[in-house]
Amino acid sequence: MKKVFLMMFIIIGTAKFSYCDFRYYAWTYQFMTMLPGKTELELYHRIDQNDLSVSETAKWKRQIEIETGLTSRWDFSFYMVDSFSAGADGKGRIKFEEVKLRTRYKLANKGEFFVDPILYLEYKIQTDRSYPDKWETKLILAKDINDLNIAMNVIPEEYYKTATKEKDWKVEYSAGISYPILSDIFRAGIEVKGDLKDDKHLLGPTVSFKGKSIWSAIGFVFGVNKESDDLQVQSIIGIVF
Repeated sequence: MKKVFLMMFIIIGTAKFSYCDFRYYAWTYQFMTMLPGKTELELYHRIDQNDLSVSETAKWKRQIEIETGLTSRWDFSFYMVDSFSAGADGKGRIKFEEVKLRTRYKLANKGEFFVDPILYLEYKIQTDRSYPDKWETKLILAKDINDLNIAMNVIPEEYYKTATKEKDWKVEYSAGISYPILSDIFRAGIEVKGDLKDDKHLLGPTVSFKGKSIWSAIGFVFGVNKESDDLQVQSIIGIVF
């Protein structure tokens, strides 16, 4: 993975940049696909901590994504995902988890319907080939009311049953409200996310920043019931070239 990061930063250093689109939220997608002919590098870092009083419950995940615009309504992405968790013995464990292939397609042009829809499809290739691959889908719905953005994602996803290689489906969700606080360079908002199957629900703030060639977003959500993690944090950095 160190070699991969080195290659990515060499690419960044030699790229020619232009003004970029950017994500308003840390988890929720708004109505946006990558511009045709443009390519973007995105770096994700996430931590989920089930119990803030027990450090061993913290789990880190890192993703590298390369995203390319195919048409004005269709894009494609490639991800590499690894994770880190602290064991009861105090020794950290790093695992290269999966490779993901993802595509998004705008089902209509902006403003054609009351809400703007995107279909999202993701195929997760497990690096441990004793496990079967998985699917994730999203229906992305969003609405701009002047500068205010409202977005909601409905997320049917395959998962492994606890301590097995048997798969089942669950339905997750995320939603957000975002508003610019400085000429659309900075945006602040609130996100809610959760898992309907396991009755997990989290809520918290998200902020985002847009530069000429780079954007970033970071969100913090806190569990609102005992089934949920105490805290989840996710940051994203995007660079268009």
